[in-house]
Amino acid sequence: MQSRTAGNWRAPQAFTRKELRWEPLLPPKPFDAFTEQQQQVLIRFGHQHSDYFLLLGHNQPVLEQRTLIDKGIFYTPGGLSRAEREQAATVVSKVNGCIYCASVHARKASQLSKQLEEITLLLQVQPGGILSAGQSDRWQAEIEAVAALSLTPPRLTQAHLHAFQRHSLTTLEITDLIQSAAFFAWANRLMLTLGEPFIPEQEAVEGVQKVKSA
Repeated sequence: MQSRTAGNWRAPQAFTRKELRWEPLLPPKPFDAFTEQQQQVLIRFGHQHSDYFLLLGHNQPVLEQRTLIDKGIFYTPGGLSRAEREQAATVVSKVNGCIYCASVHARKASQLSKQLEEITLLLQVQPGGILSAGQSDRWQAEIEAVAALSLTPPRLTQAHLHAFQRHSLTTLEITDLIQSAAFFAWANRLMLTLGEPFIPEQEAVEGVQKVKSA
């Protein structure tokens, strides 16, 4: 029997690059309940239609600082490539079991790196499998380090750092990688605690139609 969310939406059963939706377990703050200045902040960051960000908007100053940190880690020029930062977020989400976050960042990593097969392979690794299997040497080093950093307690060692040096990652690139992983370890926990992902109705209907026509 297909698993359903609290709102009776079809719940995803595996990691995917496809676009998912997310439903909160608590009521988001209505956009109209924000002050005009707060509304402008939400609009500036593109959050005005997101249940997730409207929910976090119950503490709007914290939401604003959270967004600035997010933008700073993922969009700052120089250092690690944006594709590798997105790949790091995907790995962390995979380790933490956050299907929604993994789908978002796997799509971004695929688009930016043009490594569609590699990202798909990463998502398909089963529990207990080797996340870095089949990846390039540099990506193997990054994936293994980020996965180790995502465990509780973290298992990042000097061997991981030495692997970075062998692949000529600069101190700034290593810092970017660790910050991307650390931020998403925290972000995953918010997503997993405050709501759950679901498959958009149109895609669910199309999936049923494909099964019936097969």
